[in-house]
Amino acid sequence: MEEHAPGPSGDAPASAEAEQLARRRTADARDRRADDRDLVADERDRRADQRERRADERERRADRREREADAREEQADRREQAADHRDRRLGRRATGPDPDPDDGVGDDDQAMSVHLVDELDRVADMLRRSAERIERSRAALQRAVDLIGRQHAGLDRQRSAAAAPPHRPDATSPTPPSGESPADPPRE
Repeated sequence: MEEHAPGPSGDAPASAEAEQLARRRTADARDRRADDRDLVADERDRRADQRERRADERERRADRREREADAREEQADRREQAADHRDRRLGRRATGPDPDPDDGVGDDDQAMSVHLVDELDRVADMLRRSAERIERSRAALQRAVDLIGRQHAGLDRQRSAAAAPPHRPDATSPTPPSGESPADPPRE
């Protein structure tokens, strides 16, 4: 009676199953590493967005303070203009005839010269304050442009993260039986 040595056919299914298991473990490890990298990137983006939001809030508060200061200065300028108008009206009303018409200089002219110097000083102050307000408004506008740019960058990051394809394979796809590759036809 002859003895037959076991052929390689008995070891083939086990070898294929072990190879498939090893490939699956390698793919799972690769997917886990990719997921870890995505989590780290998401956390980094989240911290960057928080920093930008805090900076934006500080800039909004600074802009609000500057607008309040500008409003106070404009009110002060309007009060000064009203006072100047009142002073001119009272000055014209209080001015009488020149007591010494032969001296060549009228009292009205002297009073008007002093008044004009004072008014020019006040106008110069108002113009200086207006220039400062314009510069603050320009800086606030530049900050608003920077804020819009940062918000767009944050939205782009969120869209990129949402559009990234998932790394893990589809868990609903059936696992082929032991010894069969996904490309093998079904057994009858």
